[in-house]
Amino acid sequence: MSATLMAGNVMVLKHASNVPQCALAMEKLMRDAGAPEGVFTNLFVSYEQSDRVIADPRVTGVTIIGSTEVGRGVAATAGQNLKKIVLELGGSDTMVVLDDADMEKVMQGAMVGRLTLSGQACVGDKRMFIHSSLYDTFMEQIKEAVCNLVSGDPMDQATTLAPVVNKKAVDKVRVQIALAVEHGATATTYGQPVPEDTAFVQPTILTNVTPDNPIFNEEIFGPVLMIFSFDTEEEVVALANGTQYGLGSSVYTESSERAYRLAAQMESGAVSVNQPTLPSPAIPFGGIKNSGYGRELGADGIREFTNQKYINSNSIDMKVFHL
Repeated sequence: MSATLMAGNVMVLKHASNVPQCALAMEKLMRDAGAPEGVFTNLFVSYEQSDRVIADPRVTGVTIIGSTEVGRGVAATAGQNLKKIVLELGGSDTMVVLDDADMEKVMQGAMVGRLTLSGQACVGDKRMFIHSSLYDTFMEQIKEAVCNLVSGDPMDQATTLAPVVNKKAVDKVRVQIALAVEHGATATTYGQPVPEDTAFVQPTILTNVTPDNPIFNEEIFGPVLMIFSFDTEEEVVALANGTQYGLGSSVYTESSERAYRLAAQMESGAVSVNQPTLPSPAIPFGGIKNSGYGRELGADGIREFTNQKYINSNSIDMKVFHL
């Protein structure tokens, strides 16, 4: 939103159907900040009506944060109407832990990178690849950390495990876990039992996931950790890149040379070293492959919402025409 406004545009928002209160809160913040009327407008429209909004001649560009499936539909509508578009879509981000990694950094990164927003972040580290020499240590520590999560009211500072967005999201996560188990994965739950008949998901660790398991190539929004073991850099790069997504990834190592060598091979729009991938207002952010295209944030994010115009006042040699 900030890049759009900084480029001199006004903005119309079609919020996700499950967060209307967030959209109203954003609109109120803009008014309270003194924004002129019409600079930011939230529309309570359906997905079907969104196509008409995109097609409206007054709309000159489109940006979406959402699933790959929804992004395809919006991109198709924008393309039909020749509207510029930025797509920030799904991800199955990779966390790679090399054999020389600092385990304190690894554990902090794993918990923040995967369990922020109860695992509902598009850039969450959904697939964790741990070098075989550190695998047992990591498993022991991550289980303990997950067991110490405290479920409760998201507004309570003591809460470290909040509910997901709604019960429908709970059902989707459970279906994904069940399908993963059907294809050979091992699912183990940890921690105190979460409240029943609510939007809480019991923290779950998936192991024995193979690349042909559907969950390997899916985005899962919930406190679910997929954990793998690897032996060589070549092996882990192939596994990390073996997905339809390419949003973010992270590499944990105390060697700058190894970090940048792996980062260069990662098929993702962002790679973080010794920390999870978290967008910054100063840095262009976006994905590749089925995670979308275009960039948000940073100078490049501002340029996405501008039209470049060439104006030339220099003399052009036209003598060749012999007028």
